[in-house]
Amino acid sequence: MGLFSKHDNDAQPEDDSLELPTRDDFHQPLVEETRTRPAGRYSFDDAIGLIRDLPEAPSDELMAVICKTLESAHIRLDDVLQDARQKEQRVRREHQGIEQDIQSLQKQIDKKQSELSELAHTLEELIRIKERFEHARPQQAPSPAPTASPASPTTSPFASEESDTPTAEEEPATPISAGRRGRGPGAR
Repeated sequence: MGLFSKHDNDAQPEDDSLELPTRDDFHQPLVEETRTRPAGRYSFDDAIGLIRDLPEAPSDELMAVICKTLESAHIRLDDVLQDARQKEQRVRREHQGIEQDIQSLQKQIDKKQSELSELAHTLEELIRIKERFEHARPQQAPSPAPTASPASPTTSPFASEESDTPTAEEEPATPISAGRRGRGPGAR
């Protein structure tokens, strides 16, 4: 047996718990590095919350400390500022959209107020002319109350006391009550 001969007991290591390093083990760092947060995880909303939680408005020195702290936590300020710019653009677009909606609604309100004003003017004119016609119409003597018994089945509480058909000597008060819609008294 030679010095370099292989023995059966040499194939088995004496201590089973001992693991020798492999080639892949030499490519990994000995100390695990702290993991950096992905850029999207710390947003500008988080930064706003941080500033709001402070008891008072931060001074320039305190802001410098906050920025250094964020950088030491592997939070890139450029990413936070980019998120702030994007949020600002979204808020500005939404603000402009709401302003446009308000302008559109204000135009509708102005149009409706103009229509309302025209209707109020028309109503005033209608009432004024109607009252003039009512004052100009000759007053008729009040007719005596009918003496029909209340048990009479021919009378209805909704029936008119006067007949709608004019007699030969009476002219109707309006063309509609005479049944001649739109025709004057001489048009027969």
